Amino acid sequence: MDSAAQQQQQQQQQQQQIVLQALRETLEADKIKRAEETLFSLHGVPGFVTMLLQIVVAPGVDQNLSLAAAIQFKNAVKLRWRTEKPADSLSADEKALIKANLVEATIHASTLSKKQLHEALKKIAFFDLSDGGWPELTPKLLNYITTHQQHNNHVILQSALTALRGVTRNYEFSTEHDKERKFVNGIVAQIFPVLEQLFMQLIGQNTYESIVLQHITVKIFWSSTQMCLPPYMMGEGILARWMGFLKTIMENLTPPPTIPLADITSDPRHPWWLLKLRAADTIARWLAKYGTKYQRGKKMKTFCTDFITNYAPQLMPSLFHMAYQPRNGNYVAPKVIHMTLFSIGLGCRYSSTYKICMPHMNKLFEEVLFPYLCYTQSDVTLFTENPDEYIWQEFVSFDNVFSEKHGALNLTVDLIRYRAMNHLLPMMAFLSGILAKFHQAPQEPQNACLKDGAMTAIGGLCKKLLITSPFKEQLENMLYLHVVPEFISPNPLLRAKACWLFSRYASIQFSDKVKFGQCVEHILKMTQDSALPVQINAALGLKLLMQTPVGKETLHPFLPQMFEVYFSLLKKTDSDDLLTALEVLVEIFQDEIAPYAVSLCASLAQSFLYLACERTDFEEDNDDDVGSDQHQAAVLAAVGCLETTCTVLEAVKNTPQVYPQLCTVLLPLWTRILTGGDVMLMDFMDDVFRGIVLLTYFTPVFTPEIWSLFGLMYKSFQEAVDYLDAMLAAFDNFISRSTDAFLSNPEYIGVIFTMYNRVVGDTNFEERDALPGVQLVEVVLQHCRGRVDDFMVQSLQVAVRRLAVAKFLSMKILLINSIANSLYYNPLLTLNTLESMTATQPVFSLWFELRKKYIRIYDKKLAVLGLASILTVPVAQLPPVVVTGLKLIVITTVKFVRSLEKHRKQIDEAVAKWDKKEAERLANVGTNGKEDDEEEEEAEDAEGDDDDGEDDDEEDDDDSDEEAAAESDEADDSDDPGWDQPDLTDGEDAHDDGTLEDIAGKVAAFRENHQSGEYDDFDQLDDDEYETPVNHVDECIYFYEALKSILSGPLQNPVYTQMWTTLTPEERQQLEFAIKIGAEHIKEEQDKAAKAAVLQQQQTTTTTTSAASSTTTTTPSQPPATQNF
Repeated sequence: MDSAAQQQQQQQQQQQQIVLQALRETLEADKIKRAEETLFSLHGVPGFVTMLLQIVVAPGVDQNLSLAAAIQFKNAVKLRWRTEKPADSLSADEKALIKANLVEATIHASTLSKKQLHEALKKIAFFDLSDGGWPELTPKLLNYITTHQQHNNHVILQSALTALRGVTRNYEFSTEHDKERKFVNGIVAQIFPVLEQLFMQLIGQNTYESIVLQHITVKIFWSSTQMCLPPYMMGEGILARWMGFLKTIMENLTPPPTIPLADITSDPRHPWWLLKLRAADTIARWLAKYGTKYQRGKKMKTFCTDFITNYAPQLMPSLFHMAYQPRNGNYVAPKVIHMTLFSIGLGCRYSSTYKICMPHMNKLFEEVLFPYLCYTQSDVTLFTENPDEYIWQEFVSFDNVFSEKHGALNLTVDLIRYRAMNHLLPMMAFLSGILAKFHQAPQEPQNACLKDGAMTAIGGLCKKLLITSPFKEQLENMLYLHVVPEFISPNPLLRAKACWLFSRYASIQFSDKVKFGQCVEHILKMTQDSALPVQINAALGLKLLMQTPVGKETLHPFLPQMFEVYFSLLKKTDSDDLLTALEVLVEIFQDEIAPYAVSLCASLAQSFLYLACERTDFEEDNDDDVGSDQHQAAVLAAVGCLETTCTVLEAVKNTPQVYPQLCTVLLPLWTRILTGGDVMLMDFMDDVFRGIVLLTYFTPVFTPEIWSLFGLMYKSFQEAVDYLDAMLAAFDNFISRSTDAFLSNPEYIGVIFTMYNRVVGDTNFEERDALPGVQLVEVVLQHCRGRVDDFMVQSLQVAVRRLAVAKFLSMKILLINSIANSLYYNPLLTLNTLESMTATQPVFSLWFELRKKYIRIYDKKLAVLGLASILTVPVAQLPPVVVTGLKLIVITTVKFVRSLEKHRKQIDEAVAKWDKKEAERLANVGTNGKEDDEEEEEAEDAEGDDDDGEDDDEEDDDDSDEEAAAESDEADDSDDPGWDQPDLTDGEDAHDDGTLEDIAGKVAAFRENHQSGEYDDFDQLDDDEYETPVNHVDECIYFYEALKSILSGPLQNPVYTQMWTTLTPEERQQLEFAIKIGAEHIKEEQDKAAKAAVLQQQQTTTTTTSAASSTTTTTPSQPPATQNF
């Protein structure tokens, strides 16, 4: 060995020792930070990642050290396998070495390290596999499976299957439109035959190991068929084979003899139950997605018909078999029961499967579903001994969504929604018997438990019962006879359920309004109940009750008390439902909320800090599911606090003097979120900006404290540039509503330019994220016209430079809008600036080239204002290149005017048609208070009641609708990251085929009083409250006045005279049309002004006459009517 090789070997050994030492230190709490910094510094060293992999599988290495190396290896792969800068990525040689050895390393690594290596393999496969960069991966894994299948080497089989699962999971959500889908279909065709042979072998081995392998295999099947069907599945016998596998899994109720029964009955996450859960989940997915005929393509429709007709019915008995196991005394994991019931509910939608379900459903409800709806002894114990935990499980925990009770209630509701004709009467007879039984013997504890279940079922069925005779006529009596008495029940669970059930039926027309009001008041009193869960149910029930006229009237005097109730309960639980109720309270009583607004926001700020800064510690302190759930619940509740704050800010808009006080209360909270440096709080920034927008929009005066928000947002921008879009409207409010104050401080306009230059001036900044910067400059130029010359020049220079490299149409048009704004601001200064940059010719050429691609009215309007402004400059002062192109400028402006007129005419016609439809819709609201959507729902329910078994399997599921919509959206998406550009154009442009109906559906987004199509976040503001200065400028009149000036006014010049003589007859006709339109608009404005003057005079006369009449007729002997009142 030569000296160079020896020296290299020594260096590698030294590096390995450094790496080993750093890995050991990661296992020591006091050294971990330094060790991780050392390891991170080695990422750029050639061979470092390969060295980590060698340490993972090196014989004799401590397992903990091996695990530390595996974690570092996984992280390095994620960071450096593919980077934005190729120089930062791993070398091709090192990548090839890793791929050549990773499968073997994964197979032979320790149990602790396997998971990390599988994650790394999954990430590499994601980057390289579909591009052909790792062709040997799949054959190598299949070879391990086929070889070791014969020897039942479960360890190697598990590792190889897990790797395959990682590969297929990468493409789990790929659709038929994705380029990877063809590759995925090829993989499926390769691996499924091998998996089918393996599965048939595993089913015959009733062992723990076989259960684990079956579970991984079913997950591979799930990932491969999640979004669309691989062609392989349409092969002869393939569908029957896999459906048979799922059926066998659900029917097998005999655990392997090697597994202690105690393990299975005590651990709902045991592989035995995970396998059945995945099988039930897969059956549900197939019923939902492939049970419908609404599929694209003849082959797909044929396949779905085959599945729902021939195979789905065979699955149903196995589901019922599983559902009945708990009744037979056998333990089944709660999530398995939930998913089984969900699958049965899907089966009830289709006639072929419902024929199997129908004979069993009434019995299933009475013997299986209903017992789940009743409270249990463990519920009673938890309710009384640990009410906080009861509330957590009932109202907050996400696990509750997958409980048996939730699954039973969902199946009950679905059954009645789709098959009410066969099941509603028997079900209501059964429930009525339960209520009657309790009424006769209320002291029996078992009767109370059963009544709780009956009330749960009746509450779940409220949507159907409210519209179905004879039940809807009996609801009021039912509530007063069976529900209201439980308000004072000694059983706290029944008190809680009574609050919930009564509020569910708050929308019925009570004949006795006084009695209903008394019930509402009683539920309010129950928010002070001795049992905390009763308080929560009562507070949540008030949310529905206050939305009724009588409820609102009854609760109005108790507003302060209700605020105290909600904030008191928020301190005891993280339920975001309570915050939703509080938000509804603010909305319902917005006219009376002003006196409480400041204290309300102060309490919300305090609650937010508690939830976001203290309760979210659960995520750090707990690695289990409970800690994660608690963290997520706290985050949702914290978001609810900020959303309710925004609701308050909007609710007090009719009392604007309160906004400065609200700013004082909210400023510390907003400051902490935006600039506190707490990563956890950054997730709430959007809600803060929304609050600032509302505050700055409605406040009547901009105090120094409110102006401090300007600097606060800028400081936030420096840390989070991508939030500029959320800040845009707030900056607009500062500039447009306090213009003089904005211009009085040069730092403010400096801040705007700095932000603009950061996102627009940097050509590496994504165009999608740069759009708000262009709009921000537009705000300044329009509101500060003639007062910010230096800013205009600087921003124009940035816009021109970015326009030269802009890629997408949206960015190009927005930058040209910025130039149009500059021309409208000061045409001469703008043209001189363009000339100094030798950009005049390129800018105008691109502008005219893009004219036919203009879609929005606003863009066309700005184009007219900008181009017409050039005509206001004397010819002698215009740059020569502009003088040469004056004719083209005039003709292009004329075309924009003509396009605008056609565009507006289309919209006016569409609005008229749309408004007519809206009037017809409102006319269809009958005395029963139902609108069209409710009537459609009744019709849907009526169609679902066709239970003769002969209906087609045409019931589509929500998932399929959503996926079809998503696929359609993906197919229609353009590469342009900018505006959503609807099909609203003029006759000259590219979209003449759009009908008025098409336009009508999009009218709302195209009112002229929107500054641009980007302001979708301002639904809370009325359209006529959000305007820009150019909204008040009639561009047709503006162009008319400019033409008048150059053709016969002070700017008349031989250049224009010569231009007029060179016009073609068609161009002359178009110009005359623009002049005519301008004259008509002037006449319309004059008529409006005259009518307004007459109306004002009439109002003045009426007021004077009324005052005189009042003075004449009022005498001392007849006091005013107000005194009589």
